[in-house]
Parts: sequence; structure tokens; C-alpha cells
Amino acid sequence: MKKLSVFIVLAMLSVAVFGQKRNVTSAWSYLKDGFLDDAKKSIDKAEIHDDTKDWYKTYYFKGQIYQELGISEKPKYR
Repeated sequence: MKKLSVFIVLAMLSVAVFGQKRNVTSAWSYLKDGFLDDAKKSIDKAEIHDDTKDWYKTYYFKGQIYQELGISEKPKYR
């Protein structure tokens, strides 16, 4: 029983640590698929979180997303 509880705690910690990096990856996927509003929401969530706020990919993808928002011809994104 003790081993099971230790395993569950470790599993929950690993999900919490890697969960925010998933937001950065999701933002990149949304950008590639053309869903700029969802990409912006996802990258803004990742920028606030402590685990990903200093990660280089967060700012790299944020720059690309905001660039696409700036040059978009669709009135929805202006």
C-alpha cells in the first residue's frame, strides 16, 4: 500500500511538471493549423506559469504567434 501511494504521488508530480510545456506545444500546433486565437490563449497561459515563463520555446513561439496575428488579413485577428 505504501509503494502504491508513493507511485501515485510521483505520477501526479510528473504530470504537473510536464503539463505546462504541453501548453507551449499546443500553441505551436494551433499556429500551424491556423487557429491563431487558440494559439494566443495557450501561449499566454504558458507565459504566466513558473515552469515555462523562462523557457526559450515559450518566447520563440509567442513571437511567431504575435507576428502572424499582426500580419493576418482576417478582421477577426486584427
